[in-house]
Amino acid sequence: MKEAVIVAVVGLFIALFGPATPQPAAIAPAAGINNSTVQVSITGAKFAKSAQVKLTRDGEPDILAQNVQVVSKSRIDCSFDLNGKAAGPWNVVVTHTRKFSKKEKSGMLVGGFIIENPAPAIRAVEPPSGQLNATVSLNIFGSAFRPGAQVQLATNGATALSASSVTLLSDSHLQCTFDLQAIQPAVYDLLVANADGKTAVLSAGFEVTEAVVAQPVPEEEEVEAEPETLPEAPSATPAPLPETTPTPAPAEGSAATPAQHSAPVPAPAAPAATENPNGFLKAVYFDFDKAILRPDQLAALDSNIAHLKANSALYILIGGHADERGAAAYNLKLSARRAKAVQDYLVRQGIAAARIKTYAYGEAHPLRKGHAEAAWRFNRRADILVAESHPTREQGIRTE
Repeated sequence: MKEAVIVAVVGLFIALFGPATPQPAAIAPAAGINNSTVQVSITGAKFAKSAQVKLTRDGEPDILAQNVQVVSKSRIDCSFDLNGKAAGPWNVVVTHTRKFSKKEKSGMLVGGFIIENPAPAIRAVEPPSGQLNATVSLNIFGSAFRPGAQVQLATNGATALSASSVTLLSDSHLQCTFDLQAIQPAVYDLLVANADGKTAVLSAGFEVTEAVVAQPVPEEEEVEAEPETLPEAPSATPAPLPETTPTPAPAEGSAATPAQHSAPVPAPAAPAATENPNGFLKAVYFDFDKAILRPDQLAALDSNIAHLKANSALYILIGGHADERGAAAYNLKLSARRAKAVQDYLVRQGIAAARIKTYAYGEAHPLRKGHAEAAWRFNRRADILVAESHPTREQGIRTE
């Protein structure tokens, strides 16, 4: 009887005055990304079965915990939906509510949980290269770019070069400018660092090339550059016959033969503009681990050049590729050198450099599937795409 009275008194006390004030001491994990839902465990003392949990921050709506389970008086498990929430420290609040009076008792872990922004990621950069001593403006595409982001070019053994005029157009698009005066020609990693210290790296994402210097024509040679326009059609006037040596009289006893004249050799026909000039031209293939143009590929290149001169309004994308052997970062640099080799050849043959963009794809887009030379020889290549406006990097990916 006495024990029953004690239990009743305790129950009445709890009903009137409620459970004790909770004492949260720690939370694990103590941080989460604001594009996810995070599961946490809160440890401490005096947690009641009716405990509720939330995150609070001045000037922001409370984040109410979901799936709250009071495991014991010293542990609570729950989850928080952090999607779109403000980054920074948040207070962890555990609350007990009196059954009848509805008054609350709360314990707080001040700044106990940190909401973080996701790390940035780089998907592509336009253009992927620039000439030494030039100023180049870059468009960087990716995700999770933040205000105050900084951009650098870096490579082993050299001081990183920082961009100027970094502009955040959206969380997926940055613009910036590099002055390529104080830098060496090389393939560089592209780095984006948000103000919170989180960074993204596009390995071998940008190449600084040697400045193109126009070669002077020797004084004794008067050479006119061939314009990139459709040559005029050949004149209707036939070419004159070449001079011939008079045919001597036939020897005695031999049959007389009429005089023979060599047929005139016609001039090479001017390449005609194609009705549908857009699309991929002939690919150029390379030897293993080489970026040197093979002699047997020059005929394909010259055929492409004839097409480009006959369609001088078209823009050109050259995409370099590698087979699957070797490290991905090395293959990306190798494919950049292959695209550059084709570009240099086109420019030497009179194709305007302003029409051309190059991209390095590495081993990511094989033309043929397989793990032997039968496939690899088709994947060590440079594709050439032409279009009425500058093709994008994605358009330069050829499937067959």
